[in-house]
Amino acid sequence: DAIVYDETPQPFSLFNFNPLMIHKTGKEILNTREALKPIIIGQAKIAPASLLDCKYIIHTSAPAWHGGIYHELSQLITCYERVFELATEHGCKTIAMSIIATDKLGYPKALSQKTAMECISEFLQLHNDVIFVVDEAAASML
Repeated sequence: DAIVYDETPQPFSLFNFNPLMIHKTGKEILNTREALKPIIIGQAKIAPASLLDCKYIIHTSAPAWHGGIYHELSQLITCYERVFELATEHGCKTIAMSIIATDKLGYPKALSQKTAMECISEFLQLHNDVIFVVDEAAASML
């Protein structure tokens, strides 16, 4: 039902998007995303998935890691919470996502994995009818 797409906190650009998503949808997905801006750190917004094989794309903007002195972890948790709120509000029963705030944002891998597992586990305790699909890197930690 939904794909979660995490973006860098930099201004929106073509380079923030997965090339496969652009290939499949063309400019439509870019125009949709442009209409959503700005997405501030910790926020999430939902939009129709255009020509993708799902109903929605949930966009979120996670903070870059600066050693934790700017409350990055609480902002990251807020990203997950807001993504799950939107998915629930829109009746999503399947959610495809990678771990939010890995590699490109500088989070320590163990911390981002632990945070993802805690947030997803907490959500699934309340919504046990939702199916998560995670990418290979995320699956390796499960």
